[in-house]
Amino acid sequence: MLPGNGNGTFGAPIQTQTSYVVDAAVAGDFNKDGKPDLLATINGIPNCGSGSQFLQGNGNGTFTAGTINCLAVAPSVMHLLRPTSTQMETSM
Repeated sequence: MLPGNGNGTFGAPIQTQTSYVVDAAVAGDFNKDGKPDLLATINGIPNCGSGSQFLQGNGNGTFTAGTINCLAVAPSVMHLLRPTSTQMETSM
């Protein structure tokens, strides 16, 4: 994650640990606590294949990983199904 400095530049990278490969992530305040969160699509989950993981924002550029959920829909198109005003897609 590269945090924004508020002037069009980015700060030093902040790493967030996940258990699986992240395909894409969408940023937004999903739990309405005023802090940016991430919803990541992931793959390589045993007995599942593809899924999603909610990462709750801690308010300091770091995130706390939550439960992994299996998806019936391909994760590469998940962000098209539930767009938000603050989308960010990353390829890893």
